[in-house]
Amino acid sequence: MNLKRIFTFTLAVMVFAVSADGATRRKLVKDGNKLYQQENFNQALVKYIEAMNKGELPEIEFNLGNAHYKAGNLERAGQVYLESLSGADDNLKSKALYNAGNTLLKAGDMGNAVSAYINSLKLNPHDMEVKQNLEYALRQIQQQQQQQQEQNQDDSQDEQRQQQKQQQQDQENQQQQEERSEPEESEQQEEQNAQSQENQIEEQMSEEDALKILNALMNDEKAVQEKVIKQRMAGRKSKEKNW
Repeated sequence: MNLKRIFTFTLAVMVFAVSADGATRRKLVKDGNKLYQQENFNQALVKYIEAMNKGELPEIEFNLGNAHYKAGNLERAGQVYLESLSGADDNLKSKALYNAGNTLLKAGDMGNAVSAYINSLKLNPHDMEVKQNLEYALRQIQQQQQQQQEQNQDDSQDEQRQQQKQQQQDQENQQQQEERSEPEESEQQEEQNAQSQENQIEEQMSEEDALKILNALMNDEKAVQEKVIKQRMAGRKSKEKNW
């Protein structure tokens, strides 16, 4: 849809009472409309505000809202359109709501734009531009919802991938830790086995030493006994000779 068609604004036609103030306001509004059509929107704002100071009218507020919109004052434009609803006839209300919807649409507030278009159609059900903009806003909402769903799905998939990556990393870290601990346990076991062998050797050496000492003692005792026996035998032989 062509955006120029979406954001179409019309200037209100005003009828003023025949009076000095009425003539002044009429001239100010006329000058404002001329400046607006020349796309000199800030100067048009000045003329419309001066006209409002001569007496507020819904039609002037409507045009003031248009000038604010064109000058880029979207928030203020929306406020002025709503203010123009007070005291306006149904035709002007419908246009003000339509323009308010356009302002909200450009600001990205699709939900309130839809509400403004619907309220405008209630006052003028045959306005095709309002219907077209309403359809456009609804499609935008649908597209946003679809994009949000896709984003949520992507976020969920990213989260799952991150969790899987973290789990894999944890498993790898655990495996590396186990691999590092296995040599330490093997070295500890080897040290324990070596210590056990040393203890066994020490025990064996102790038994051997004990046997050697015991044998030595037994040999010494046997030698002493043999020596005593020899001495006794020698004594007996000596006595026999004396006789």
